[in-house]
Amino acid sequence: MKARRSNGDGAIDKIRRARKDGTIVERWRGRVSLGLDPKTGKARRITLYAKTRAELATKIARLNADASRGIVPSRERTTVSAFVQRWLDDVMAARVRPTTLELYRSLAKNHIFETIGARRLDALTAQDVQGILSTMQRDGKSERTQALVLTTLSSALDQAVKWDLVPRNVASIVDKPRSARGEMLTLNREQVALLLQEAATTRFYALYVLALTCGLRRGELLGLQWADVDFDKCALSVVRSIVTLHGKPIVADTKTAKGRRRIDLPSVAVRALREHRARLMAENRMAPWIFPSEAASPICPRNFIRRSFEPMLRSIQAKVDEEAAKAGRLADRFPAIRFHDLRHTAATMMLELGVQPKVVQERLGHASIAVTMDTYSHVMPSMQREAADRVDALFSEIRASGA
Repeated sequence: MKARRSNGDGAIDKIRRARKDGTIVERWRGRVSLGLDPKTGKARRITLYAKTRAELATKIARLNADASRGIVPSRERTTVSAFVQRWLDDVMAARVRPTTLELYRSLAKNHIFETIGARRLDALTAQDVQGILSTMQRDGKSERTQALVLTTLSSALDQAVKWDLVPRNVASIVDKPRSARGEMLTLNREQVALLLQEAATTRFYALYVLALTCGLRRGELLGLQWADVDFDKCALSVVRSIVTLHGKPIVADTKTAKGRRRIDLPSVAVRALREHRARLMAENRMAPWIFPSEAASPICPRNFIRRSFEPMLRSIQAKVDEEAAKAGRLADRFPAIRFHDLRHTAATMMLELGVQPKVVQERLGHASIAVTMDTYSHVMPSMQREAADRVDALFSEIRASGA
């Protein structure tokens, strides 16, 4: 059935189609002419569909507005799955770290392909994207995972816009789920002493000393080689990281460009490294890696956590429980920290000792000082008080000297 149309609407009619179950579905269809394609010289005609006349009018108006700015949707009938897969293979594989690429592939496979993968790329709507997030929320997925999926899809659609496959990035107008910052746990001095006391009974004592005094990431610690250490100048260079890919350890670049850095070592770390090297030499286990596996190769980060860090935490708690039982009191709970919290502990201790935030940033390898200040803002109030007290002391001296 033909319907009246306003100027610029194109040919509009209502169509009826029967589904396989016999149900009749009515939709509004609009055919819009966008003139001649300057590349082919052929007429450009676009067909749009909607459930209501008003929705169709909105789509046509948006199409005409885009066409007036030279933005015309591609006629290529690419599906979302096909395009995202191409984007991952042709663009992201050469741009990001292997572990990041693996994450993108997993997010696309588990959350994008299964929900909107069969949709035509040029027919994708913001409602479709919102539907992914709603489904994930119902399935109990975290807000962080939802945000990662949205970011992945939005990045892919940005590329689609650059390639003129779609007129706009519909994911960019979908509200990003609020992602609560993960709880950061830090150890106090007594807890650091307990951890190092227990670490001294393992072959990774030097690794834990470096983690707590220098704030290196897990992969950076496992990626250290003896050639990176300058014992004469008491310094080491962070130039690589060990990451897990498909269950196996591989050598990768540092997380950021700032991650490649030189760090001056405190004497306690130098002493721990010397003792660690002497032990390896005595056991005839020297290798290029400072913390090698039994096969003299890099250690898988996940295996390190499972076989060293987690058992060590359980052992610490068992000893705390035993001491409490002997004293006839309730045992304190040793914090259920992640390995990354040792890095947070190192940063917090440095800031509390008065180390300048810029120096802390450089030692941690943060991309910018803003990252450091934002991550460790909880330490700033005490630093503010200390600064005020120091200024007060200075001006007290000035007043006293002028009296």
